[in-house]
Amino acid sequence: MAKSRETIILETNKSIYTIIIHRVPHGHGFAWGGTQDREYRGRIELTPDPQAGLIIADDIILEEYLYSVLPAEMPRHSPLEALKAQAVIARSEAMYRKQYEEVHNQHPYDLCDGQHCQVYGGLSVERPQERRAVNETRGIILTHQSELVHALFHANCGGHTQTAKEIVGWTGEPYLESAPDTD
Repeated sequence: MAKSRETIILETNKSIYTIIIHRVPHGHGFAWGGTQDREYRGRIELTPDPQAGLIIADDIILEEYLYSVLPAEMPRHSPLEALKAQAVIARSEAMYRKQYEEVHNQHPYDLCDGQHCQVYGGLSVERPQERRAVNETRGIILTHQSELVHALFHANCGGHTQTAKEIVGWTGEPYLESAPDTD
């Protein structure tokens, strides 16, 4: 087996071929974590790392990233309008994290594939309805006073969200207000 300290690039003609990587670890530390085979389109960067062993980065455009995020973050039979709303939120959050946060600046990627950023599973989790939602909202983002919104979302709020100023380390973004999750 050859050893390398440099990033290895795998690239295909994405209109014809994909790249499948077997036993990709995911969800480390969560009950749903494990390994799975993942299929990617286009360009993969494999970077040796002394702690992780090998870091896999899928180099894709934002809209293709969202094709995989929506099915991972939304229930299977969500209405199209809910998926479109989630597409706008997920796009805004991805752009915000890339532009303003430096959490992954020591890694060879902008966003991780877990709950920390947004769950991303590659090409094999994509579904037509979620692709449609992304395509129909292409380029639409959330702003407040002409600034990109930190568009946080979560699977469960325990019945009621908090205002941003109630969260340690937050300054109180006016668009993140407390609200119940039911009538």
